[in-house]
Order: sequence, then structure tokens, then C-alpha cells
Amino acid sequence: NGNTFNIYSLKYGNTKVSVTASDKAGERVQTEFDIVVLNPEKEVTCYPNPVTDGTLYIRTSSLETHNVEVILSNANGSTVHENNYQISAIQPASIDMSAMAAGAYTVTMKFDSKTITENIVKL
Repeated sequence: NGNTFNIYSLKYGNTKVSVTASDKAGERVQTEFDIVVLNPEKEVTCYPNPVTDGTLYIRTSSLETHNVEVILSNANGSTVHENNYQISAIQPASIDMSAMAAGAYTVTMKFDSKTITENIVKL
């Protein structure tokens, strides 16, 4: 019927989508939005990896909100950031890495009696 728009993911991660629609009279409207496709096999996702714009986002795969202790360590093992966040699939934590040096980092996330570790890179 021309009123449905389907988006199918080719990979996990985040992307910006731009949609333009026009009617028979030639009137047009455009909007942009972000889409995040989570890997259901991963309890926590850190993105983007590599971090290029200075902000690291962390999401859980659950719609339920979790209190997550996040520890960010540099390649030397020194803690450069530590905080607790309320995180879910629709409410990510954002960590400002803009003042941190480029390099490899380890993100340790503790919640629900679990510890999950991800390696990321900041460019």
C-alpha cells in the first residue's frame, strides 16, 4: 500500500538513516535518525569501536535497566574512568573520551553478579 518502510540490518552496530518521502503533489519531507542493531548473543555492547568522535556508548541487550559499574583502563592497566550507570538496550551510557589519549583501552562492566570485559580502541 506504499505506507510501510522496512529496514533490514546487514551487520550489528549503529548507523544514521536518512529518509525522504514525497507525495503526488511533489511535496517532500526528510528526516534522519540513528539505528542501533544489537547482537542478541552479547549481553553488553560497546560502540563505536574504534571510538572516533570522542564518545563511547555502552548498551545492554535487555530492555530492563541495570545498574552497571563501568571501569575504563588504559593499555598500562591504569583506571582512567570509573562510574556507575543505569543502562538498558534503549538507555545507553555515554563516556566522554575526548580528553583521553589515542590507544587501546579495556572496558570492564560489572552487573548482576557478572563481569564482562571488552577491548576498544580510541583513534
